Amino acid sequence: VEAGRAALPVVTSAAGGTEEIICHEKTGYIYPINQPQAGLAYVKNLYENPALRTQLGKAGRERYTSEFKAEGMGQKWAAFFDQHTQAST
Repeated sequence: VEAGRAALPVVTSAAGGTEEIICHEKTGYIYPINQPQAGLAYVKNLYENPALRTQLGKAGRERYTSEFKAEGMGQKWAAFFDQHTQAST
């Protein structure tokens, strides 16, 4: 989440819920936990492609703003509660 806030792309293994935060090939890369060489290849690719780093970082920042920033999350929770409270009345 903090990398998205900083507009930085992420390379991470598929562990601990990373798939819920990182969008593979949109905001960064997720590689199988038992294939660290795949992670290294992704890091090398980002190192060699500054435009791609910028693109993924920008997408990460946009995702952070829409999905994880306090104001956006508050609005989503309010809408969720409104929807479910109205359904039960």
